[in-house]
Amino acid sequence: MYSVIPVAIVVLVVCHAIGASVNPALYDVGEQTLYTTLGGALAGEAPGWQPILHYLTFTNEFWFYRVVVSTGSPFWSLGFEVAYYVAFAILFYVRGSWRWVLAALWLVACGPRISVAFPLWLVGVGAWRVVRRRPRIGAVAGWALLSSLALAMLVWRRWGGTLAVPLFEWPDPALLGASMAYYLVLGVLLAAIIVIFAACTPERSIWPAGVERVVRYCAGGSFTLYIAHLPVLVLIAAIRPDSIGTDSGGLLAGSVTVGAVFILAELGERRKALYVRIFSARRIALGGVKIRCTDAID
Repeated sequence: MYSVIPVAIVVLVVCHAIGASVNPALYDVGEQTLYTTLGGALAGEAPGWQPILHYLTFTNEFWFYRVVVSTGSPFWSLGFEVAYYVAFAILFYVRGSWRWVLAALWLVACGPRISVAFPLWLVGVGAWRVVRRRPRIGAVAGWALLSSLALAMLVWRRWGGTLAVPLFEWPDPALLGASMAYYLVLGVLLAAIIVIFAACTPERSIWPAGVERVVRYCAGGSFTLYIAHLPVLVLIAAIRPDSIGTDSGGLLAGSVTVGAVFILAELGERRKALYVRIFSARRIALGGVKIRCTDAID
């Protein structure tokens, strides 16, 4: 996380400072304009030290207290994600019945919005564990299952999508139950697709090597793209407001954003291995305690 978050915070602050000086009207937030289009004020309030502190500590979604800087709105998901990393670490490393007590206390500290969505994250953990066991399915049967699952997911999205409520909201119990059921079924279907795909394509090359290299390169900057794209896009809109609402303007803004963010990724996300060597070197003795660093799955 910290290979990306400091860079994203700097981008958030710098883009807001430049954009507000170039096009103050775009960043002038009134009481109702946070939910309007660029013609209102999508950019929002200046990122003060308190929101930044919450973003850096991933406490921006605890309980019902939401901390949002509008151009930093993608940070909402990290408030959930890191909470699950901590809960999983407790369950994985602590021994005995204490791990369940500590994990429960941690989820209570995080609040009900984060806790109720924890099963969605655990579906991904389950898929990862199944894939690690290397199940094998014949290609024909595998592709038949994949097609069926993909169709089921499309149907479910179409039929059940109206039930979905954003995870950071907290509706009445009936709506919440229906929404979480929708997300859970969707998560199980997606996890099944991942497992079946891994099982029917064991060590089989599907794409040419060149395409695979491009995809892996893009994936290496995908976290930075997710977390830092919005302030860059809004800054471009502030500098070139005439480009808003046109296909050519959107294509140009999107291309510049992707290019700029991939450059930023060279400073952080693509240097994770270097930061591992600097801060842990796989094994650092601190007061007799050995700290090991393990690879994570984004």
